[in-house]
Amino acid sequence: MAVTKATLHYRKSGEASYIELNMTECESCINTYTAEIPASAVNVAAIEYYITASDGTNTATHPAVDPENNPHIVWINLYPAAVVLKDPTDVTDNSLKLTWTESTENDFKNYTVFKSNDKESIGSPIYTRRIEPQHHIP
Repeated sequence: MAVTKATLHYRKSGEASYIELNMTECESCINTYTAEIPASAVNVAAIEYYITASDGTNTATHPAVDPENNPHIVWINLYPAAVVLKDPTDVTDNSLKLTWTESTENDFKNYTVFKSNDKESIGSPIYTRRIEPQHHIP
């Protein structure tokens, strides 16, 4: 029997109820269905989900056993907390000194300064300071 309906059930990790999204069949694929979780839901460290598919009579789930309590998990690497740019100092016609607060995130990788002459554009990177990974010795 052909699948007549496929549904993605997802929730933010730790929430009690799932949100349902109807999945659509990929036009150029065989038995492939897709759904997109809205970006507004991806603001937590993990999303839990399971899928149901029905042929109109029978319904199958993935994972097959107790999907509501044993869902798939997608771990999300969220953006680090923002650092705060302090007021520029030592300002001249050709230069200025920039300082900012330090990130406290363990996996923070680098600071990048961009230059732009247009306030609507992020511009081009002109400086990057890489952060060495923190190694903890027990």
